[in-house]
Amino acid sequence: MRFWSGLVLVLTVAGCVQTTALPPLPPPTHQATPAQSAQISAEARVKAQMFVDAAAKVAPVATALCRSKGIAQNCQFRFVIDPRLGLPRNAYQTLDNRGHPIIALTLALVADARDTDEIAFVMGHEAAHHILGHLALQDQNARAAAQKAGDAAAAAGASAEQVRKVQAQTAAKTTLGYSKSFELQADALGAEIAYRAGFNPLRGAAFFDRLPEPHRGRHSTHPDNRTRKALVAKVMARLRRAR
Repeated sequence: MRFWSGLVLVLTVAGCVQTTALPPLPPPTHQATPAQSAQISAEARVKAQMFVDAAAKVAPVATALCRSKGIAQNCQFRFVIDPRLGLPRNAYQTLDNRGHPIIALTLALVADARDTDEIAFVMGHEAAHHILGHLALQDQNARAAAQKAGDAAAAAGASAEQVRKVQAQTAAKTTLGYSKSFELQADALGAEIAYRAGFNPLRGAAFFDRLPEPHRGRHSTHPDNRTRKALVAKVMARLRRAR
């Protein structure tokens, strides 16, 4: 917790790192010594600089690829750190109120990152979701499947409430069904983005070694970590042959 608190304080003065409003920090359980505080601050500054350096190189590459593919309408990426202390290691892609893509990494993920290669790979992966239009595709697929299932239920005599329940269940199942495919697509393009930005995606994919294996079965949303690392290696081999 002390390290995360130190990282929050560093990010408030790191000019290239954008954050949302910072929540109040919890009181420390015990007072750190001056030497400990200095070490925490130094480590936090290193992690903040890693994020800034990765974002500066990944952003123009992601923007260029986004525009070349012509799927997403807005390709002006903004990379931010989500400063909420209670969030686990995670990254996500969303849109602001003007439709600009935002790539967010949580404090826990940045604190855990071993090097800029890992951060760049994660950034590339999340940017790839936007470049490939995954959010819109997932929404369209879920809506279409839900409508079809609802129509079938209504034709069979289901009540309005039953139709709504069928639609909700179908939308959820459809979303899960596309998640694994989208994740692998984002891994592949994310590796390419990181590589073109000057990073080593093979080292970046070492991040998977510290992730718990995803839940298996029909409710699983992510491929297993070994499959994802193997895909990155395959992409890297192709990119190096093409040089």
